[in-house]
Amino acid sequence: MQRLTNEQDINMHRLALMQYLNTQHLDAQAILGISRRSEPCLYEVGEAILSQGTNDTYVYFQLTGKSYVRLKTDEEERILGEREAISVLGEISFFNQHGRNLR
Repeated sequence: MQRLTNEQDINMHRLALMQYLNTQHLDAQAILGISRRSEPCLYEVGEAILSQGTNDTYVYFQLTGKSYVRLKTDEEERILGEREAISVLGEISFFNQHGRNLR
């Protein structure tokens, strides 16, 4: 993961996030608050964004690209689904505050 440091890139990603959040019927204060707290990042192809069993409760907004939901076991790895831009990732852990565990 690479955090964006160029102010122009950061502003471009925050604007895209704000435009997405506006479609979700949030009020302007909520949109601005989420945007200000966001940390725009880039991920390499194949790099994990979230992992099962971690204790973090962050929510991620995928603004570009495609990602896959994969389940890894000792025996196999399966693709359970895919996410296109624009998607919300990790929202269940964010709202329940219990980390990323399958139940």
